[in-house]
Amino acid sequence: MRLLDKCGCCGACVNVCPYDILEMEKIVIINGECRECGTCSIVCPVNAIQK
Repeated sequence: MRLLDKCGCCGACVNVCPYDILEMEKIVIINGECRECGTCSIVCPVNAIQK
């Protein structure tokens, strides 16, 4: 998964990640642990997360 610059740090993705690998301070996707389920990209209101 890839986080785009248009992320507004709303936290929607952090709240739904089933693997709890997203951090809110400055939203970070830990690629080594990401299983690319797509849950975070589905809830993102600005489409800032892509595969």
